Amino acid sequence: ELMKDLESIQHPFHIKPAYNSMLNGQWDFVHAGPPTIATAIMEFLTETSQLFGPLSLFKFRETYLEVGQEQSVIRVVVGGNVLKRDVDLIIQTKLTPDERVVKNGTRMMERFDSVQLGGVDIPIPEQWKQSRQLDITFLDKDMMIARSGVMGDPHLLLRR
Repeated sequence: ELMKDLESIQHPFHIKPAYNSMLNGQWDFVHAGPPTIATAIMEFLTETSQLFGPLSLFKFRETYLEVGQEQSVIRVVVGGNVLKRDVDLIIQTKLTPDERVVKNGTRMMERFDSVQLGGVDIPIPEQWKQSRQLDITFLDKDMMIARSGVMGDPHLLLRR
């Protein structure tokens, strides 16, 4: 309910999040909506690790979203440990404003691009390279609410 209240007081088309520099930076996930490719990868690695019992190949610590200065590259950075060595799992997507439907700067298309583990590119199936619609329904200097699809489940993020 709090997210809906925030969305109702701010009209994001006034600030055009798709073009606003407030979108840039690092964001912590407070509430994540439905599972994404990133969460599927993390679940797969965790389940694979459990096959080895107490050896524990993968352990994840923190996850944050990083929006680049040009707002076209999004990185989900998952800090973790692989075989007791600190490494980052990086899931990268491409973000582009979606002007096909609404020209108010709130709708974007996110396309899954690549995965790296400890700086090494991990081959990914072609079917993972899919796109999804993302609506930025609230944005200020400290908080962002993004929804998958038209008024889909919300993702609440706070600036790091």
